[in-house]
Amino acid sequence: MTVKKVALLLLIIMLLSPNASYAENIVIKEGTEVLLKVLDKIKSGEAQKGQIVHFLVEKSVKDKNGFTLIEDDANAYGTINESESAGMMGSSGKLAVSVDKVEAFNGIDIPLRGSNQDEGTSSTGAVVAGVLLVSVFSVFFRGENAVIPAGTIIRAQVDKTTVISGDMEQDRPDY
Repeated sequence: MTVKKVALLLLIIMLLSPNASYAENIVIKEGTEVLLKVLDKIKSGEAQKGQIVHFLVEKSVKDKNGFTLIEDDANAYGTINESESAGMMGSSGKLAVSVDKVEAFNGIDIPLRGSNQDEGTSSTGAVVAGVLLVSVFSVFFRGENAVIPAGTIIRAQVDKTTVISGDMEQDRPDY
């Protein structure tokens, strides 16, 4: 056999080998923590139920070998599930945001679970004191809206084990 034929035979054996390292799946496991940063202030009454919320990944997520699965500043998205303005008689605003997905290093969506809820400050005590001590107009005191400030860090988890890639060498980004 010539050297070319031997090399070709070895290449074919490597390509057909089921244990070849290049064929390993890249997987992110359920429950893996992902830290997200809120980009823009979210305020009850202003945000609309069903509105999409954009987050950025605060800290990259790596596998046990140190390979980056989710990069710093990767895009993540969530949804406003509840947004209620503060009301009269001191009732506070309500706000609930879920975290839905994050982009892996290669653009594949990874499902997330996690949420953040906030409730504004109630002014009910001031209303009662105002009615008793000042006048009937104090029933118009409003509570405060709920707010999630820009820069707030939200902890989310991978919702289910997800295969990100089946070919490590082709899908790895250049660093």
